[in-house]
Amino acid sequence: MKFNSALLILGVAAATSLSAATITIDFEGVGDNVAVGNFYSPVASFTANPSTQGLVKSSAGGSGNIGGLPTPVTGMYYLAGSAAIMNIGYGGLDTSGDLTFYYSAPNGSSNAVINLYAEAGGYVNEVNNHDLFVGDGNWLDSFSLAQTLNNNQPPMGQDCTAAYGVTDQNAGAVYCPFQLVTITAATLASYGSPILSIDFGGTANQVVYDSISFSYTIPEGGDTPEPGTMFLLGSGLLGIGFGARKFKLKKS
Repeated sequence: MKFNSALLILGVAAATSLSAATITIDFEGVGDNVAVGNFYSPVASFTANPSTQGLVKSSAGGSGNIGGLPTPVTGMYYLAGSAAIMNIGYGGLDTSGDLTFYYSAPNGSSNAVINLYAEAGGYVNEVNNHDLFVGDGNWLDSFSLAQTLNNNQPPMGQDCTAAYGVTDQNAGAVYCPFQLVTITAATLASYGSPILSIDFGGTANQVVYDSISFSYTIPEGGDTPEPGTMFLLGSGLLGIGFGARKFKLKKS
């Protein structure tokens, strides 16, 4: 199995027992405007919405109008549909740990939201509305995400990275800074159900996500990553006119 862009911290466990881990999906190594797909399989798959892609910041040679990333150069976005759907392998999230991620949604019309499901999800007939393969009744919870600041709003001027003291410099990028979101382990455990699918949603081409971390249990006999391939980073939204009223990550 290839873990080219995950940070996996293995917990202390006997060789014959289940192994608790913290996974960070950082999208590094996916590529600019390349489908994420099964890059993180079998831990996670993004194939349910094929328009879900890596996005590399423009200062690193990519097309991304992004800066202030929690990882070096790559984020994740989608060009169609209402969400990037992450289906989680094996038994889903391990609710002994928090779910955290970063996002940037500077447009008032971004409508950023995440949804948690108890079953794997996907798009029906490749249309834009999300539905579950198994039907209704498996939705667990929804979290609306506030509009974030952008690089054209004071006091950041044209370099939000300097104002926020982060090291990822891409001066003038509108999708900057990124906001951290934490859903606690206690909240995840309160559902009393496996969490097998997460929608990272909002208006297509107006929200970028990065650095998704969660606890995960590797089954006995399951594959583990090689030490040299545990942590990768990526980038990529198209850098386009920063003066527009609405900012897109990439030209349609």
